[in-house]
Amino acid sequence: MSNKYEPQQIYDADAAIPSPFTKQVYRLAFRRFLRYLDMEGNQADLLQQNRKIIESQIIGYIHFLSETKHYNRYSLGTPLASIFHFYEMNDILLNKRKITRFIPADDSTMNSEHAATDGDRAYTHEEIGHIIQHSGDRGKVLVLLMTSTGMRMGAIAGLLIGHLTKIPQYSLYKILVYAASRKGRCYTFCTPECAAAIDSYLAYRKRFGDPLRPTDPLIREQFDITDKFAGQYPKPLRHRTIEFTISTILERSGVKTDEVARSHGFRKFAITQMIKSKIDYGTREYLVGHRVSRGLDVNYDRTTEEDRLAEYIKAIPLLTIDPNVTLREKVKELESEHLKTMDEYHDEWLNKLKQEYSLIPVSEWNALKNEINQIKELLPNDFDQFMKYRAQNKNIGLKVKYVSAIPDPEKKN
Repeated sequence: MSNKYEPQQIYDADAAIPSPFTKQVYRLAFRRFLRYLDMEGNQADLLQQNRKIIESQIIGYIHFLSETKHYNRYSLGTPLASIFHFYEMNDILLNKRKITRFIPADDSTMNSEHAATDGDRAYTHEEIGHIIQHSGDRGKVLVLLMTSTGMRMGAIAGLLIGHLTKIPQYSLYKILVYAASRKGRCYTFCTPECAAAIDSYLAYRKRFGDPLRPTDPLIREQFDITDKFAGQYPKPLRHRTIEFTISTILERSGVKTDEVARSHGFRKFAITQMIKSKIDYGTREYLVGHRVSRGLDVNYDRTTEEDRLAEYIKAIPLLTIDPNVTLREKVKELESEHLKTMDEYHDEWLNKLKQEYSLIPVSEWNALKNEINQIKELLPNDFDQFMKYRAQNKNIGLKVKYVSAIPDPEKKN
């Protein structure tokens, strides 16, 4: 047996985290904490400190983030979760109750009479439309994905082209979300407006050599269009790049405001419009990726894709941002209703005509048929004589046009 001393295993802040996205978020958040302490790469020294000192360091970090970086109480959740996870994995128990007492209160709940809505509203149709006007093809896809599906930014980062399935009947896409996660995997749908933006963006990439393989990212990094090699090998966007892109678009459009959460405002917009459209609760929660709120439905709900699509279609008008698209769909709907009304009116009128002529006595019916036969004999032989006959019998056009639609009294049962 070897008596050689083996150093204790040190677990990183992302250890034993099943979700790839969460692993990345925890890793970045904890790296910022180490940078604050000026201890990058020195996790071993960090663990050798007294527990009281560690708690004081975390409390100081909370003050730094809230006072210097202007983090609100909700933004502190992820940094603290990564720190607590690191110490738990390395068997150091901290007084979390004491530490979390230093998280600042939400200012809006203290200073505003509109505490329930300040900083918590969704973007409006007009604001989103203005944001899209200041977005390129890629930015437009990002915004419309969030507004039409309620998708989180972290989910967008993991989307591949192969996760999209076109549904031609409705000109939209079915989108597989969190495909790599067994528990988190679900699907949703996007609006025809969003699908058109995706098609335009992918067509742009294809023009510059992107092969658009199913395993390629749906949203790729910016690339030099003159570099064929770069075009052929797309790299996915990282979560931080998506955050930066959204922030840049908001600032450029002038819509950035403290009243709306930067990215979550799009998700709140989508869910609000789905509620207004009276989408079934279970279907809505599934499409936006909520699990906890569905309770046991997660294990027992087996609603079909067709039924969920039917529910989603109800929300498409409210989820559509461009008013011109909505107007065109409304015009098509009105035209369809108008044509249907005209067809119903014509059928009703024709049935009424048949009923009236069915009451004609057999003798009058035979006389009418004889008159029609005489007209047919005149047509190829003497056109002038036919015109004279027509002038004397003004209703001849009506008789000829509808004679085939009139039931023959002799054939009555």
